[in-house]
Amino acid sequence: MSSLENAKNAKINTHGALDPRPFLCENTLEPYYCKDCNFTTPLAIVYKLHFRQCTSEIKPTISQRIIITNYSCKRCYFVTHFSLRWLQHVVDCPPTKPRRHPQIKKCDFCSYTTTGKSSLRRHINYKHATGDEIQWFKCQVCVFRTKEKQHLSRHIINKHTSSENIQWYRCERCQYRSKIHYNLKLHEIRIHGKKEEAGWYQCQHCFYKAKTKSTLKEHEVSKHVKDISWFKCSHCDYYTKFKRCLVLHKLRRHVREEDTQWYKCDLCPHKVKVKKDLEKHMFLRHTEPEITKRFKCDQCSFATKLSDGLRQHKIYRHLKSEEIQWYQCEKCDYRAKRKGALSAHSLIHRDKEQIKWFQCDFCAHKTKRKYDLRKHEAKMHGNKD
Repeated sequence: MSSLENAKNAKINTHGALDPRPFLCENTLEPYYCKDCNFTTPLAIVYKLHFRQCTSEIKPTISQRIIITNYSCKRCYFVTHFSLRWLQHVVDCPPTKPRRHPQIKKCDFCSYTTTGKSSLRRHINYKHATGDEIQWFKCQVCVFRTKEKQHLSRHIINKHTSSENIQWYRCERCQYRSKIHYNLKLHEIRIHGKKEEAGWYQCQHCFYKAKTKSTLKEHEVSKHVKDISWFKCSHCDYYTKFKRCLVLHKLRRHVREEDTQWYKCDLCPHKVKVKKDLEKHMFLRHTEPEITKRFKCDQCSFATKLSDGLRQHKIYRHLKSEEIQWYQCEKCDYRAKRKGALSAHSLIHRDKEQIKWFQCDFCAHKTKRKYDLRKHEAKMHGNKD
């Protein structure tokens, strides 16, 4: 039997009968595989060399192993292992065809630039489109609509998908879980990320730095942007630079209890109106101390579970008066180190009819502040259910 017949029989025994169909470059061929190891290759010559090395008693060194050459076209991104196919492609590839480079696309209304058409369309729709020009993505279940398609997908998952049909993304270090994988990443960076491992985003106006780009953007808007449109509450004197903060404020302060979707804790009777507040409660009250990251003050022995708590501690305890950004009352000489303290103070300037009173469930006591009501109930009715 000739060597050619032996090669044909070897191929038939390994891969079955020969395929009579004509060969095309687009066809996906069954690779050659070695029975003694997991080696596979689409090239017969490489398979034969491997077979000799694999069956020989002396294993090849690194320098003796097979090196497969890649043939690439300089005019485009074509790459192949076969020199003949490379030559045929070079002949067919027009010499005037340039290598494609990303083209920078600019917005006609601002300084925004991008390399993708879809990114530019999304930017114009989100930032500059008005009236009928806006492309809205509407929810088919409720009245929610948004300019971002991904926001609609998140809305459907958060609001209209049952817990049984959701793929939960769980944190390996605490009890946090999220329906959105991106939120889990942010949680791991903000809560469990180490300072030396974080890719910090530095503010260009001060020494502030953040672990996420969105946090840095909020800082710049909050601290360094002066000409900005404020979002004002239609029910009280509250105002903010962020629309989402206004939505949360209205939900916490002005939505009636019977119209509220409550989020209840599975481990205690605590319930809240905002899901983020429930996550914060779970982290503060029901997370084991040994797996909780503590933020320690570098000037005293103070430690807390929240980075914002450490920041407020430094403002109250260690910053000098001239270094503090004071919040001044518009109706009197009162000033506060925290915006929340100023909001609490502003209650004394309102009429009684405009104030939302917090009534105790056990006696006739009522107060303007929810925090004071909690202190009263703990002190006076702590033993009651």
